[in-house]
Amino acid sequence: MLAVFLSPLLFGVAGLVLGIVGAVLGDKPLGWYAAIASVVGAVVGALLVAALLN
Repeated sequence: MLAVFLSPLLFGVAGLVLGIVGAVLGDKPLGWYAAIASVVGAVVGALLVAALLN
């Protein structure tokens, strides 16, 4: 949820990296789900910011 409200780009990329690390090091499905969820959250956050600024 941080990616949606605070800084979509920063937290989206961080969540993507950490999700991939989690998938590679251990829990395969949960790590990939986390990586995908962080990208979706970053996109939604960026769209909300763009809508609010216009």
